[in-house]
Amino acid sequence: MACQTSSYDGTYCSDIIRYNPNTGKESSYTLLIDIDDNYLDAIHWPNGGQSDSDDLGMVKFNSNTVSFSDLKGRQNKKKITGDDDNAFLMVQNLHDVQESKRMAKRVKTKLEPSGLFWRHE
Repeated sequence: MACQTSSYDGTYCSDIIRYNPNTGKESSYTLLIDIDDNYLDAIHWPNGGQSDSDDLGMVKFNSNTVSFSDLKGRQNKKKITGDDDNAFLMVQNLHDVQESKRMAKRVKTKLEPSGLFWRHE
């Protein structure tokens, strides 16, 4: 029986947990990541920015989950959750809902389950 190794190459949807020991803040994200020959190449942030090996160091995926400290000392855990063609739409919709909730708070409205705003007159 041969050992099976995972091979990752492409863009994947990923659940990300980042802990900053300097601030004590832990943040969770669902984002797209690029992997090149099992190495994390980039994380795509919803504001259009990205983190790459200059920020993260050399991070290798031997399975669908990897834990590491980036070059700024933040602790990271990345889990690949999918690689289908709809991954971008799923991530974009998640960020749209999160932004809608933030917007609803700013204008003191209620976000209905349909994703539409409701405002009491």
